Amino acid sequence: MLGGAYGGFEYSRWQPADQIEAAAAKKRADDARRLQDIRNAEERARQEADAKRLADAAAARKLADEARARQAVEAKRVADAAAAVAAEQRAVEERMREAEAKRLADAEAARKKAEEERVRRKRGQAARRCRSDQEESRRRAYPPGSRGQTAGRRGRGKEEGRG
Repeated sequence: MLGGAYGGFEYSRWQPADQIEAAAAKKRADDARRLQDIRNAEERARQEADAKRLADAAAARKLADEARARQAVEAKRVADAAAAVAAEQRAVEERMREAEAKRLADAEAARKKAEEERVRRKRGQAARRCRSDQEESRRRAYPPGSRGQTAGRRGRGKEEGRG
């Protein structure tokens, strides 16, 4: 054996420098490739996370926009319903005012008619009283069967020389 037992052991461990450099270069290349693969995987994961985050944000914006649109539609519906109720209430109030005005006008007309009827009756009673008073005065002035009542009418023109 060459170099003895110890030398043989060293010889068995000896490798050419090219092989060591090639193995080291291969190991560095493998390490660099693994490191690049890890970086690429991290980048893909980051990009996927960014894409997912953007998609989630877009979905959230879309849901928020839809919710705002629904709220706007609901608010418009409520406003339209409130406007319709207010319009109906105004119409009811207007009909009530018109009915009250008509009732007051009818009551006033009935009051005026009653007042006119009362005045007409008073005038009629006054006229009847006046006629009865006149007749009573004539009766007292010219009692029935007295000559002055009939003679005065027939003879008045002849006695006074008118005819």
